[in-house]
Amino acid sequence: MEFEKLGAFYLGREYDFDRGELLERPLMYDARDLTTHAVCVGMTGSGKTGLCIDLLEEAAIDRVPAVIIDPKGDIANLLLAFPNLTPEEFRPWINADDARREGLTDEQYSRRQADLWYVPPEDRVLLVLVDVRDDSPTSGNVVRMVLGDGRSRLVRVPPGVAHGCRNLGTAMARIIYFTDLQFSADPEETDEGRLPWDFVGPDVWEPTRD
Repeated sequence: MEFEKLGAFYLGREYDFDRGELLERPLMYDARDLTTHAVCVGMTGSGKTGLCIDLLEEAAIDRVPAVIIDPKGDIANLLLAFPNLTPEEFRPWINADDARREGLTDEQYSRRQADLWYVPPEDRVLLVLVDVRDDSPTSGNVVRMVLGDGRSRLVRVPPGVAHGCRNLGTAMARIIYFTDLQFSADPEETDEGRLPWDFVGPDVWEPTRD
């Protein structure tokens, strides 16, 4: 099937499970099969959202209209672009109330917000956040999210929030980590610490857990 043929949706490349490697052969989908209803099922982190976004993007390329109900904002997030990852680009999207609670101007907060995690859409990484700040109203809360997985989004990790990650893919994953302060190995200057991997229980790292 031709790669750019009208009605041929490019979904990625074929994967050889026996050899555990990605093939160069493109995986194409005939749009004529989308005549009635379709259901996309899979475990958490398996790539359902990424697959559906690919289908919608290919439909848009072929000028096929779509009605999108997007309660999580996955499609809307695709419109966010920070090509230079500068504070000026982040500023329109920060929460002004968060800045005021920390006694900062929007400009100061946007500069602090440059401390970010980013995983390319082609990879899938489970990020776990644990609020270990004693004076925080969300102290003890645990948040899990999958980065990448067909989506481009940035996650700010505030100071005092412990975090770790697990690669959900079969190949090496890429993590781009931006910090607003240079790391220091001096115990008097750094706030880096270590927690046991099962600090909040071993099940937190299971991809099937909601």
